[in-house]
Amino acid sequence: MVRNLRSVVNEQVYTWTERVGSEKKERLLAGIRNTKSLSIVAQVAGEKGIVGQLSLSLPGDVRKVSHVRNLSILVVKGYRERGVGRALLQYAIDWARRKEGVEKIHLGVFSTNARAIGLYKAMGFEVEGVLRRQYLIRAAHVDEILMGLFVK
Repeated sequence: MVRNLRSVVNEQVYTWTERVGSEKKERLLAGIRNTKSLSIVAQVAGEKGIVGQLSLSLPGDVRKVSHVRNLSILVVKGYRERGVGRALLQYAIDWARRKEGVEKIHLGVFSTNARAIGLYKAMGFEVEGVLRRQYLIRAAHVDEILMGLFVK
């Protein structure tokens, strides 16, 4: 999972993370252990290795947002546009609908990531806001689009 995260981070266009250190590995492990969160991976039949991963995590240790889960998803280069992201996302939505206390999935996505935005909209997510010029990527300002899906 860390190797996959590094590969996507190194592309410098899909995630705000700029480096993957030991603290990121610890957060991944903590998310896997947390029973109120979801961490899943995707593999392709007949092939070795993990090609995608998704987490739904608590936005913090505050009761006021305990009904929300933050979505993080990645699919490694070479496996995009093959249904991996959709399968991960569908599983996560189904899990959230069954999970007691979960009412909403929230995410932030770069405005330049049209493929992801299209997938989120197709899965029922709605734009809830835009953080204009939130990031500077390759010398260009990029908006962050905030999206949400009410699962209950």
